[in-house]
Amino acid sequence: AVVASGCITAAGLKNTWYVIFPYIIEVSLLFALAWQAVRLFAGKGSLKAFVFEEVSPRVRPLCGGLALATAVSAVCAGIFVLRQGADGTALACAAYFLLKAVTAAGALLARKRYGDLVWQKG
Repeated sequence: AVVASGCITAAGLKNTWYVIFPYIIEVSLLFALAWQAVRLFAGKGSLKAFVFEEVSPRVRPLCGGLALATAVSAVCAGIFVLRQGADGTALACAAYFLLKAVTAAGALLARKRYGDLVWQKG
């Protein structure tokens, strides 16, 4: 949803710094989160304790940061649309905001679910 929302330029994502900058932060947080997931799952069937202990404290803050960056990005795009108007791209703007809602909800759900996981050494 993050990448798809970046492909929709109707809400100021092609020429407005205050819309582009939060999106860059959003994408950076997404890739940081994806890197942590790769580190967790790259153990060829076994998860090492030191990897888990290093990665685990980073996942929830990254998910929360992604949700926050997505909200800021949506607010900035909303400001752009209010100031400039949709200019015949109302459907594209609606799709953009829908993708932002999906991203934020997914990040918050992942944050909650990851917090519910229990690590057992065995």
